[in-house]
Amino acid sequence: MKHIARCTLALAFVSAACAAPATDEATAAGSDELSSFAVPTLAHPAVVGILHSHTDGSTTICTGEVIAPRVVLTAAHCVVDGVISSTVFVGMTWELRRETASVSSQNHFAHPQYNAAVASDRHDIAALVLDTALSVTPLPFLRDPSITDALKGQEATLVGYGDTQRGKGDNGTARVGKALIAQVATTEVYIESKGSPLAAGACGGDSGGPALVLSGGALSIVGVESRGDAACAIGTIKTRVDAHLPFIDGILAANPGR
Repeated sequence: MKHIARCTLALAFVSAACAAPATDEATAAGSDELSSFAVPTLAHPAVVGILHSHTDGSTTICTGEVIAPRVVLTAAHCVVDGVISSTVFVGMTWELRRETASVSSQNHFAHPQYNAAVASDRHDIAALVLDTALSVTPLPFLRDPSITDALKGQEATLVGYGDTQRGKGDNGTARVGKALIAQVATTEVYIESKGSPLAAGACGGDSGGPALVLSGGALSIVGVESRGDAACAIGTIKTRVDAHLPFIDGILAANPGR
């Protein structure tokens, strides 16, 4: 069955995570483009892969991060457009998964203000409530806006299950890279890849993945991958978690102990 990737064009940036799982089909596209997350990793077990099943029979892959044993943050564009169920997996790849958890259709929660048609302030964030708890230690996330506002020019750690180059079709492996926080806006954080000595970007399959910064001695989520440039080469835009605390805390409060 042919897998269909879903990516929404918006100005120069496209949704980074809407990717079909990797196949054996070769492609020349992106052969000379900047590598995305080039280094496979087991160092971030709370960053998980998410396989989405759609009403048309296709499957797409996104990235998420565990913030409670049964709650995973991801991008809103990952959970709309006919998603009927999802499977979250812990591990470098699906084949090497350590554990999995299912998500039924009624437990996909996109932010109520999510709007893919605007150029900025999309509120591209969602939460999944899992049918069963995962055993990994959840990631903390930034709550103080003053900390996020001061992050311009600092290094961020990016983790995702996306392609290493546009069209390469090698998504499905957890990879880690570094990049610089170029700009901090009201609801979004802009990550610079091109021209940076820390050259990690985002590509198909990375959507929903975190930008992590060191805060209080621990790596904490500052933003969730929303979109990047079409070439996976210039930079990415993350949705700020501290700007969406009422939504996140509402999900956590509605699912105590999860």
